[in-house]
Amino acid sequence: MIAPVINIASARKPTLTPAELLTRLRIEGLRVYLKDGSLFVGPQSAVTAEQRKLIREHRDGLIGKLIAEKDADIELLQRDLKASEDKRTHAETLLELTRIQLGIEREYGSIRRSQPALPPIPEDIRRFIASRCHPDHNQDSEVSTRAMAWLNAVPREARP
Repeated sequence: MIAPVINIASARKPTLTPAELLTRLRIEGLRVYLKDGSLFVGPQSAVTAEQRKLIREHRDGLIGKLIAEKDADIELLQRDLKASEDKRTHAETLLELTRIQLGIEREYGSIRRSQPALPPIPEDIRRFIASRCHPDHNQDSEVSTRAMAWLNAVPREARP
């Protein structure tokens, strides 16, 4: 049985979508843009006859794709502007709260803030202190008990 012969030259090429054509033209170094609603491709000297034919065939699709890109860019800029405005509003709110707090402090004196809670002393540090405070390494010694009480009572910033 003989396989049928396919003429490659007459075989139909797959059609390009406007997005694929736009990408292909840009990869080939051409600038594709809209000016006053008209499609421009340049530089003119670099456009081949095949490219001109494809551009004519897909003119409306290319224009639609460029408009969609422009709309997407505008939307992205609007989102960035909104985020920027939100950050500015947040900063202004914090500034106003700080002004209010400073006014209250000037009017009524300093606002008392509770001291931050000290974290518990880790067990390995407790054992180390107990072993160094009593020669018999007895954790129940009077010296060890006083050292633990001092560590629990004195903030870290005030320790020598």
